[in-house]
Amino acid sequence: MRKPILVTLVLAAACGKPADEDTGGDDRGTGGDDSGSHGDPDAFECVDTVTRLSLGNVSPLGFSGDDVLAAISGPVSAPAAWTERSGAPSITLSVSSPGRPKFHDLEPAAHTGDTGARSEGHPDAPCSDYLELPVTVSFSSDDGAFAEALSTTMWVADLADLHVDASMDPAALAGNFTFTEIDPTEWNSVSLELSNSWSAGAIQGQVIMDASRQTEGDNGEITGSVWEAPVLVWPPG
Repeated sequence: MRKPILVTLVLAAACGKPADEDTGGDDRGTGGDDSGSHGDPDAFECVDTVTRLSLGNVSPLGFSGDDVLAAISGPVSAPAAWTERSGAPSITLSVSSPGRPKFHDLEPAAHTGDTGARSEGHPDAPCSDYLELPVTVSFSSDDGAFAEALSTTMWVADLADLHVDASMDPAALAGNFTFTEIDPTEWNSVSLELSNSWSAGAIQGQVIMDASRQTEGDNGEITGSVWEAPVLVWPPG
């Protein structure tokens, strides 16, 4: 279980990295800079060659998108527990795919001697091939707090290691979840994240709350605060 984390820090400047875009084009191409060091001249760079597949096509990894879905499609139910409130709801989770997977073939492009090799892709390993699969995660709890259909992406390198993360907008939930851990009006940004893993047909996961805000002191110094904590976990632990 992820423990609650409250971090307060003085911010000198703010910066951000735009999300990657799928610009279409040919079904097969190279990732170029997109899988490289992003400003670290000593990082290990990988060339990402992408092949779009059908769900039934077996990738060079030895499995297809259909194989992934067969392992996780569900629905699967599990007992859950709130971390800061009473009640022990049951959650149900199922997965489908609305689109075609992509196989990412990562190969070394250059190495400048740094031993801290890494790539920009998923999973986090230097030049590790993976299957990118768009999915819709249906997630609900029998107490009505969640009744969501979440669009996200899975990155799979091994059928024995299946995991998904999906963001939820607290202001656009289909369920009746409300915050009791914090007052969301006191924070600049509040979000919920579903995180789930599959193992031998069983599921394990949590819904995580992330909140952040910035305040300016009398001397003009800007202080940033981040609050991160699970609100619902399954199975109870």
